[in-house]
Amino acid sequence: MKKALEQLKLQVDGEEADVVEEILFDDIDLKSIPDNLKKEIEKYKNLFYLSFNDCNLNNLDNLPNLKTLIRLELSGNKFKPTELSKVAMYKELKSLSLSKTQIQNFQDLEPLKALKNLVQLELEDCPIASKEDYRKQVFDRFPSLEILDDHDKDGNVVEVDDDDFLGEDDEDIGDEEDEEEEPEPEPEVTKKKKK
Repeated sequence: MKKALEQLKLQVDGEEADVVEEILFDDIDLKSIPDNLKKEIEKYKNLFYLSFNDCNLNNLDNLPNLKTLIRLELSGNKFKPTELSKVAMYKELKSLSLSKTQIQNFQDLEPLKALKNLVQLELEDCPIASKEDYRKQVFDRFPSLEILDDHDKDGNVVEVDDDDFLGEDDEDIGDEEDEEEEPEPEPEVTKKKKK
């Protein structure tokens, strides 16, 4: 728990709560999300990306209530598939990573049908991924889904970055850093001959 709070402090590094957009707790052995960590995360009202990959989470109790969350990563954890009902509160969620979890069958995915905006789902290395007609079955269950395990419906590889999940109003977030200013043209120097 202490390590998670330290990680949070490092990532936000004195930023105002309303400008923090992502927080990652990957590889911190939490087992569950404590109340005080949940409360700290909930201070960041504009958070759109939250990651708890490989945290040994046994349950999804205390997932923070974040209305702006569009990307959630929970890969490599130990929670039972019944815990997925707790993810359904994220109505704006567009990307969900559940790779290397205990999802066994298509029924386990039922709670996720509440995620009407879901366009990307990661289930690689889950037992369900070895089922017959896995890809077809998952795409059929989620009409808005465009990407499953980094492939589109036709099986083409799709490279995704965070900007793909931002709404039109948010597309310029972070662009200031990415844009390179064009260099000022150097003034032309002409030498005058002495008379």
